[in-house]
Amino acid sequence: MAQGDVGAGPRRVPWIKRLFMSPSSRKRLAEAAAAGARRTVYVNVGLPSSALDGHGRAPQYPANQIRTAKYTVLSFVPKNLFEQFRRAANMYFLFLLILQFIPAVTTGSPGLSALALFTIVLLTMAKDGYEDSRRSASDREANRAPTTVLGNGWANTNKPPAHFFRPRGMLRLLWSDSGAGGTVGGAGVDAVPEITYSNDVDIGTDSGAWLQTEWRHLHVGDIVMLRDGDAVPADILLLSTSEDDG
Repeated sequence: MAQGDVGAGPRRVPWIKRLFMSPSSRKRLAEAAAAGARRTVYVNVGLPSSALDGHGRAPQYPANQIRTAKYTVLSFVPKNLFEQFRRAANMYFLFLLILQFIPAVTTGSPGLSALALFTIVLLTMAKDGYEDSRRSASDREANRAPTTVLGNGWANTNKPPAHFFRPRGMLRLLWSDSGAGGTVGGAGVDAVPEITYSNDVDIGTDSGAWLQTEWRHLHVGDIVMLRDGDAVPADILLLSTSEDDG
């Protein structure tokens, strides 16, 4: 069963503060958040009122996606320029270029200096864009890897409706490829349903109760079937095994 780590939840750092944090600080923050997330998973029962938010919806858990790419279509240019001019060397040459546009300070042509700086920035941007596109392709391959979940006739009440995650309009260009839409076994749209699941239902490995889906579509509380040699798609709690020693 897909689940998560248990611990005390840390306080969230404001996004504007995270923007200026060093990569090592961001990594420590992410590790602390992962280690401190407390999750209570409900199986075959409706969520109690204490588990719902103020709007009567199930808790919101992160999507089960891998995202190592740094940019999106709209954020690439401003974010890449910001990262390039955070470097001391680029800031120094930009400062010299600005001084050359002041006639009282310089007698040279600022055009040549501007052309050199812009060429370096554009070449670096092209290199970063190519590397990030390779990371995005690797992310898509991992996120779309197949896995098998229990979903036909069984609902995962720990999961909000699929449309809750789906970006709309221009937000699709800013959103990462989470693939939250199309998940199986989701809760109802406006309310968490009462679960009635008979013990007589066949959930054998060859039954029709198991559905093929993708790694990115997994959610906390999904029941996953792994066969010999399968890669583990998420943090998993072992419920049952076919091995004789258990």
